[in-house]
Amino acid sequence: NWSGNGIDSAGPAKVTIEKNLIQPGPFANLVPNPNACVANGIFIAHNDSAIVEGNTIELVTALTATNTSPCTAGIVLAMAANKNVFKANKVEGTGRYAIAVMGNPANPDQNNLFVGNNLTGFSPTGATVSLGNFATNNTFVGNSGTVVGNTGANTITGLSPVAGEVGEAVSDGVSD
Repeated sequence: NWSGNGIDSAGPAKVTIEKNLIQPGPFANLVPNPNACVANGIFIAHNDSAIVEGNTIELVTALTATNTSPCTAGIVLAMAANKNVFKANKVEGTGRYAIAVMGNPANPDQNNLFVGNNLTGFSPTGATVSLGNFATNNTFVGNSGTVVGNTGANTITGLSPVAGEVGEAVSDGVSD
């Protein structure tokens, strides 16, 4: 029952995150910033070669889940999360995204591998997976559900693009 990221790894570090049960709470940052809307399972930033395996993330929609940020997401990558492996994780419950890969122009998220993650028990309010404009060369294998965003710059197997919602991907936080 947590407001924030259940596990927050802001490297640079080579970490292993495995076999955790993470249950973010439904109240997501009511104070001091009600618009922050953060109740995520695992957040990875500035990490290379992390291994995230065998975790179970049980999400509930946050009370302030009204914006397009990665609000109640299972796994979030942001700012130079590269060459990480996400294997056999389970994301259940309801939230904006099961997986959100964001990046930004100075710190793209690239060359990450998502393999055999169980997303079938997840009910998205956005899509199962969201790929920001600076999520490139990531590989999704054996994952199921829907995907929005930068699908052409990533290798995707088992996820179906959501028609008409390409622009709904998570924001990279940079104005065009």
